[in-house]
Amino acid sequence: MSDKEEINSLEKKINKLSSEYHNGLLNIVDKKSGVWHKINKQLQDIIVLTSIYRGMRLNEAKSQLEKAFTPRIKDMLSKSQMREEDEE
Repeated sequence: MSDKEEINSLEKKINKLSSEYHNGLLNIVDKKSGVWHKINKQLQDIIVLTSIYRGMRLNEAKSQLEKAFTPRIKDMLSKSQMREEDEE
């Protein structure tokens, strides 16, 4: 599975768990059921998945920045070395 597919999958899981969590909270507020432990577990799952998602997005951004700037930096270093060689 590609990084983008994994990120999309995580987004869906986070959204699903968030909805379940909020529905559980509504049930508690409405006093329809006592699902406190279940929604606490869902909140923990949301936090874990969100942390993983954040890390994946940061890695993706880092990779894109490296792809964007590496050729330019190499070119700049090459020109700098050529100038230094010419000066010698």
